[in-house]
Amino acid sequence: MAVKKKHSVKANLQIFSLSKAGTSLELEIFEQVSKTKRQKIGTVTIGRGSLTWRKGKGHNRTRMSWARLAEVMEEQS
Repeated sequence: MAVKKKHSVKANLQIFSLSKAGTSLELEIFEQVSKTKRQKIGTVTIGRGSLTWRKGKGHNRTRMSWARLAEVMEEQS
């Protein structure tokens, strides 16, 4: 039995210089709604100082520092 694809990710890597602000990895997350249609769930931007989440079509962003992310992950384990 074939497994249906439920999610897909599109990556955009921006490297101006490894030591400069603005260097980031942007991941767009999509959900497969039907056989031919997909819907954007959101975008994760991974940078030097933080991780940022933006909902599918939203303009507001949620930013989390790496230190805060480590705290949250420790709480989950």
